[in-house]
Amino acid sequence: MLLLRPKTADPDKRGAALLLSFMVLVVIVTIVTQIAIGTMTDARVARNDLTLAKMDLAIDSAMMQTRIQLRDDGQADAEASEDEGGGAGPAIPDVGDLASEGEDGAGGDEEPAADKRADFPVERTEFNDVKLRILVQDEDSKFNVLNMVLEDEERAEEGFQIVVRVLDLFREGTEFDVPLTEAQEIADAMRRYMLERDLQILPKPLLLSDDPENDRLGFPLGMREFLAHEDVPEILFSDFRDENDVIVHSIESFLTVWSAMETNTGGPAEPSATPSNDEGAIGSDGPGAGGSSDSGATGGFAVNINTAPPVVLKALFDSRDVHPSFWDEVIEFRNLEDEEAMEDEDGRRREPIYDEYGEEVLELQFFGSLDDLDEIRGWGDFDGETKERIQERLTTTSNTFSIIVTARRPTGSEEEELSSLDARDAARREESLPSLRRTVRQIVWRHTVEEEVVVTPVFPWEVLPSSPYEVLDYPDEDR
Repeated sequence: MLLLRPKTADPDKRGAALLLSFMVLVVIVTIVTQIAIGTMTDARVARNDLTLAKMDLAIDSAMMQTRIQLRDDGQADAEASEDEGGGAGPAIPDVGDLASEGEDGAGGDEEPAADKRADFPVERTEFNDVKLRILVQDEDSKFNVLNMVLEDEERAEEGFQIVVRVLDLFREGTEFDVPLTEAQEIADAMRRYMLERDLQILPKPLLLSDDPENDRLGFPLGMREFLAHEDVPEILFSDFRDENDVIVHSIESFLTVWSAMETNTGGPAEPSATPSNDEGAIGSDGPGAGGSSDSGATGGFAVNINTAPPVVLKALFDSRDVHPSFWDEVIEFRNLEDEEAMEDEDGRRREPIYDEYGEEVLELQFFGSLDDLDEIRGWGDFDGETKERIQERLTTTSNTFSIIVTARRPTGSEEEELSSLDARDAARREESLPSLRRTVRQIVWRHTVEEEVVVTPVFPWEVLPSSPYEVLDYPDEDR
């Protein structure tokens, strides 16, 4: 009897079903993995969006609180100035001891309270699990680049040379120092951008400051607008540390377009951004008001001698006219402790104010008026004309400020790492941490409306690429 041989698969087709099953399994696993990854990514994006929303709310709250403090301090200073018939303001500020004289430079013969550098300590706080760093920059401590396009050609040239010197000096001693020839090219590019605004790549907006008789002239809405010009490098607008761990500042800590404000009177717009007392304004021939008169309306030409960085002070004049050693004496004067101001009414040392590193902020000497220049060694060596020129470019009051808030949402591991470090080392370590962070700037103008001090946001929200470093008189603590 013949036995049937069991039927077997074709040897060429053996394992095909198994391979097909394996491929189907791989496809299914891949699909599931992609779905899981997409879901996790969406969840992560949603969490980041929620965190950014919380950070924005925290930033907005910090800015609102800072504006309130600026307003309250200004109102208190204005009242104190009236009660005392002018003179210095209160000794203990919160965020700023920032007097305001009004939209029309009012105040009569009364001298507004002077603004002091020690009134701007960097603050650190926390809101809804978001770490905040609040830096207030005095815009009147910077030189206004709009002075390069004054109608008075001589004054415009003086403004141009000051901008050149600032660009030449502001990164001196770092690997990113700007050579003099490059500084001249950059300053010229900025000037041409304003004088030939209609030819630039960025469309020219319609502004109240437009001059109907000169449609080519256009004022920038901020320093970063100059980046639209190909000859202005973006690296100038970054704060960072070089390879030698030396801080490299942004040009926005030394130059501004905001230090000359006015309200619209309803008439035709003038090519000016200064208070109605517009001596020294764009289109006028006089020096910046607030010079020797200390009216407080600087017109953007004068800078605050109490708050201006050394670079700005030393750039105001050619070193052959006013030697930098004179400005070193000015800087030394405003960094000496005012022992009397550190005492309370009972003659005891007042309650301390601490900076972001937990160190006490000392009450320092300051220039209550430009007459205090008599106390500076070397002032008596200048002739009358030179003294007048110096005073024309200085003031002791400020009206416009930048509120810069950096928000950071740390992780638990980061907090544990930072808790073991002191305040300075922790702040330094924060710079390299990968945590989610956001830096926002708001420009505010402090002025008086019907005898009430108000703080008006003029540039409410601008995201910055990096958190600015505070510009110190003695960055290496070598005095």
